[in-house]
Amino acid sequence: MYSEIQRERADIEGLMARPEYREWNSELIKPKKLLNPVKASRSHQELHRELLMNHKRGLGMDSKPELQRVLEHRRRNQLIKKKEEELEAKRMQCPFKQE
Repeated sequence: MYSEIQRERADIEGLMARPEYREWNSELIKPKKLLNPVKASRSHQELHRELLMNHKRGLGMDSKPELQRVLEHRRRNQLIKKKEEELEAKRMQCPFKQE
């Protein structure tokens, strides 16, 4: 059984290209390592930089970035304002129905 595995490995190794055979032909295109699109994106780099700064400052993972907090506060204020405007519009529409 062990000798069968060795024979299969020898067959597979014979099929695989060895690096020294690729080097002698300069006309061949040499493969380049592909860039990871996630790591190459600017937004990912900025996120990583922000996480590193937070880690160095000792901020917990539960705390939100300042921009996210501001946006949530703005959304909350817009919803409150919208609801108040809707209530005011209802009051102005039917003043007699309230009696």
